[in-house]
Amino acid sequence: MQENLDAKDIVLDPAILKQLDQLINYHTVYGSRYNSAQQQEIDTEEFV
Repeated sequence: MQENLDAKDIVLDPAILKQLDQLINYHTVYGSRYNSAQQQEIDTEEFV
């Protein structure tokens, strides 16, 4: 948990952020996170 709290202090270079945005976005990452049975048992948002 401490690692997660410490992550707030990380500063990424804008060029790195641009590269990440090109690699990880709604066009390159798709599909369900959970199968339909698991999805029914969790209480999270569903993105369409």
